[in-house]
Amino acid sequence: MSNTNTTAVADAAFGSQATFVLGCQLASLIIDNFLAGVLFMQVATYFWFENEDKWWTKGVVIWAAILNTVVTIYYWVYLQYLFVQHWGDWTPWLESRWLANMPLLDSITISGVQGFFAYRAFLLMGRNHYILGVIGVLMLAQFGAAIGVVFDRIGTELLAGETGPELLTWLISCCLADCIISCALFFGLWRSRTGFAQTDASITKLIKLTFECQLLPTCLAVAYIVEWSIKSTSMLGAVFQAVASKAYAVGLLFSLNARISPPELGMTSAAARGAQVFALSSRHRPTDIQIEVATETYIHGEATQHEREDKDDSSDYQTYQNYNNGSVAKLTQPEQV
Repeated sequence: MSNTNTTAVADAAFGSQATFVLGCQLASLIIDNFLAGVLFMQVATYFWFENEDKWWTKGVVIWAAILNTVVTIYYWVYLQYLFVQHWGDWTPWLESRWLANMPLLDSITISGVQGFFAYRAFLLMGRNHYILGVIGVLMLAQFGAAIGVVFDRIGTELLAGETGPELLTWLISCCLADCIISCALFFGLWRSRTGFAQTDASITKLIKLTFECQLLPTCLAVAYIVEWSIKSTSMLGAVFQAVASKAYAVGLLFSLNARISPPELGMTSAAARGAQVFALSSRHRPTDIQIEVATETYIHGEATQHEREDKDDSSDYQTYQNYNNGSVAKLTQPEQV
């Protein structure tokens, strides 16, 4: 296809819906950068308060943070290519090479997050290797499908429907893995109830936290499947694709940072590092406890015959005599401390 024909096709495809197309791309950049800022604050909070976690947990956090930074930079370069280098030209919008790389970047980024929650589900289900194996197969399937999307590049975005098998395999595998992980976590936590009110209340909170962490990524995957099934050439899918990796990372850090109670007002930074975990919300400040101690002193000694006979009722203590063994006990007055 000649350059003239390509320009005409691009103008016809995108020029008539310029507002919608531009809005989708700009929304992708804005939402991605907003979630990148949220993720940065979450990572800083995690390493400030939870620096004693296991090394592999820290590794997952670092993995998610670095790769999400790569995704953000990738989107900046992509939009610079569209809006700076080719401003006013619709021809680059036909290129599929930029968006075709996103499934692979997302799969690499979210693999660590899904692996983290899959291991938690494995432990809660009594080290059930079948569940871990199914989740592992789905993760490999989505990774392989993402590679297929990259190498099965189409010449133009107008033929995006030709990548249907690979793209749908990637989305469905990702969605199924999330659903299985969520159900396994829910069932494992639910059967951990003990009948004690406080323990069951904590488990209920953990169940709610699990669904809050897994709900957004799953909904994005379902929305992407529906959108692509309706119109595969729509740029709305780029919005769902752009925020997918950030949604997983934000959910991961949200679950990890949920163990931290807000720092007490007026605490020093050294004290803030030892913030309570799952602290009661009613405890806003340290409780002042006043203790009064009454001390009673017993003095035991050998009593003389004179002490046995001389009893002074005006003394500041009482004398208890034991004439059998010749001892005496003196009880002094209590002292207030």
